[in-house]
Amino acid sequence: MQLNSLQEMIKDYEKRTGESVDLSKFTWVDNDLQSDENVHFKFFPHTGFLFWGIDEVDGVRYFLILQTYGKFKAMCDYMREVMNLNGLTQIMTFTTRDPRVHQRRWGCKWLKDKDYVFEGKKYHVMVSDITHLDKGE
Repeated sequence: MQLNSLQEMIKDYEKRTGESVDLSKFTWVDNDLQSDENVHFKFFPHTGFLFWGIDEVDGVRYFLILQTYGKFKAMCDYMREVMNLNGLTQIMTFTTRDPRVHQRRWGCKWLKDKDYVFEGKKYHVMVSDITHLDKGE
């Protein structure tokens, strides 16, 4: 991982995943970088970055882990705090990786019927709860 600067992190993330990172749609709102689509961006110097949001799906409110790069366990306290401040216990994440890894490693449940294709890549939709963050440590 390249953790010296945000620019290095983004470049390495894009190289590893084939996804792009575009911060041009983000503005400062209440000391937070936020997009019009209510996606938040959190930068952790020398640690990584996190794109996150909150959404309701099928009547359940979820903390959405959208894109991450870096030392995941070092970001868990922040995610836990956001979840607690918003009264959330459920997590939804999206991955192009083998979903069985998320099932085995973090106890996530795979919502196969919610999988989708975006920019030619298949994304698997996974759900878990706040204890998922403890397993990231």
